[in-house]
Amino acid sequence: MSKRDTVRNLFNEFLRSHDARITNETWKKQSEEFRAFWRDKIMASGSSYSDNELNRIIQILDVKGRRDPNDDHVEGAAFVQIYQGDWENIFSGIKGNPEVKEKLNKILTSNDDSSIINAINELQRINPVKKLTCISAVVINDLLFAYNPDKYTSVMSLFERNHIIDYFDLGDSSELEEKSYGESIVESNKLVVSLGRTYGLQASARTQAEFLYSRGVKNLWREGDPYSSEIIGAIAFIKFGDIPQVYSDEYIDEFRRGEWDHWNTPKDYMRGAPGILLLYDPDRKGITIQAEVTNIKKQGSGNFPYKNAIDPDSVIIFDPPISRETIRNVAGLESFARGQTPKYNLKRHMFDDLMNNYNGKLISRVRSGQSGHKQYSLQKDDDGIKIIGDGVDPQTGEAVVQTRLFQSAFRNSILKLFDHKCLFCDIDSDLLLVAAHIKPFSADHSSAGDFANGLALCHIHHSLFDKGFISIKDGAVIPSKGLISTESDFLNEQYNELSRLSYVNLPRGEKSEKYLKWHYNNVFDHGI
Repeated sequence: MSKRDTVRNLFNEFLRSHDARITNETWKKQSEEFRAFWRDKIMASGSSYSDNELNRIIQILDVKGRRDPNDDHVEGAAFVQIYQGDWENIFSGIKGNPEVKEKLNKILTSNDDSSIINAINELQRINPVKKLTCISAVVINDLLFAYNPDKYTSVMSLFERNHIIDYFDLGDSSELEEKSYGESIVESNKLVVSLGRTYGLQASARTQAEFLYSRGVKNLWREGDPYSSEIIGAIAFIKFGDIPQVYSDEYIDEFRRGEWDHWNTPKDYMRGAPGILLLYDPDRKGITIQAEVTNIKKQGSGNFPYKNAIDPDSVIIFDPPISRETIRNVAGLESFARGQTPKYNLKRHMFDDLMNNYNGKLISRVRSGQSGHKQYSLQKDDDGIKIIGDGVDPQTGEAVVQTRLFQSAFRNSILKLFDHKCLFCDIDSDLLLVAAHIKPFSADHSSAGDFANGLALCHIHHSLFDKGFISIKDGAVIPSKGLISTESDFLNEQYNELSRLSYVNLPRGEKSEKYLKWHYNNVFDHGI
C-alpha cells in the first residue's frame, strides 16, 4: 500500500470519531472572540483588560491555560508549553510597548506574505518581550492561528513542522534552515497546510492538525524526535577523505588533549537537538569517541555543512574501541555497518547496552580545580562509574569522583525541555537550576537517563522535592503539610505559594506519571 493510500485510510478512520463540522464552528466562534479581544483590549487606545478576560484568551491559545469551572467550554489551540504567568507577561509586554504592538498587529492583519515575513523579522530584531519570538516560534504561530484559523495550522512548533514536512514528503525541511525567522514561519505553515491538497484530504487546517496529533499518526512523523522516541543521539561513521588538518592516525590524541570543540557532519544527525555523538571508525572497526553535542548549526552547503559544537570536557575515549561485534549484539543494531547507512539513531536502551557490554577502558578529561585538566581512567562497578585519577587509591576510594556518562547531556536536555525555568517558580537562570531526577539514581540506575524522569528545579525546590515536601499527582502540585508544621516562616510561605499552583505543565506528560507516582508513594511526606 502506498503512503498516500495509508494516509487516506488513517484519515478516514480519524473522521469516524471526529466531527470536523463542530471543529470548524468552534474555531470560527473562538477566532471572532480572539479578534475582538485584540481589537478592543490590546489595540484600542486607553483600553485595558481584566484578569478573567485575559484568562479566557489564554484558554483559547493554550490547552493548559488556567480554567474557570464557571466558564463556557473552550477548546485550546495546542499544548504549547508556555506557563500561565509567561502568557500574562507576554500580553502585558505587548500591551505596554507600542512598537511591538504595531508590528504584531501587522503580522496578524496583513494578507500579504512578504509583508508578514518582514514584520516578523523586524519584530524579532526589536522584541524585548520574553518568549514572544522564541526559537520554536510557538507564540507567534499560536497568535496567527487564533486570529486566522482558516489560513494557519495549529501545529505550533517549527521543529514539529519540520518532522511533518519530511515524513509526509511535503517539501525539504533542511531548506527552511537557510531561511529567516519570518520565512520559516510563513513557508513552513504553507507546507504543513498543503497536506490536504497533497493527499486529497478534504479538511480545514485545524482538522488536519488534529489528525496529525491523533493516536497512531503522531508516532509516525515524530519518530526522529529525541524527546518522543527516546533517541538521545547518533552513531556516526568517521569519514576523513581529503579534509585538511584531519588525520585518521591523530584525531584520537587530539580529542584526548581537548583540541576538538566541534565535529562537522554531512547530515543533521541530531535533528537540531543536543545529544550524544558516538564516532565509529571504519579503519579500527569500532566506536572510538563519545562526545556531547551542545549545539548544531548549518554552515553553507559543502560536503560537511552541519557543525556540531561539542564540549571538550565531555569527551570519552574508548580504549580499545567498542567493537563492531559488541555493537551488533545490541537490540536494534544487529545490521550495524552491513550496508551504506552513514549514521544510526541511538536510543536510550542502545546506549545503556553498549556501556554495560563494553569491557575496555574509558579515558575521560575532567576539570581538575585551578590546575586545568587531567586524564582519568573510568572503572565500572555496582555503584556506577568511578573516575580513578593520579594518586588515587582504588582500594580506599579516597578522592574518587563519582560520575555518570549521561549526566551532562541529561542536564542540557532537561533544561531545554522545561524552557530553562524552575517547574515551581519563576527562577530562569541556568546557574540556579538543577536537572533533578524524580526517581533517584540510587533507587533505579536504569532510569537515570530517561528524560521523563527529569524535572528542572531551582535549588530550593529541588531540596524540598527530594525531602518529600512537594510532589505531583495527576498533574496537580501537592505541598506537604509538613511545611506548615515547622516554625519557619519561609517554609510556611512556601506551602502557601505551592498551594496556589493548581497544576504544572510536564513536557513528557504521561511518560512522567510512573516516576511521579513512585515519588508520591515513596518519598512524599503526607504529613498530618
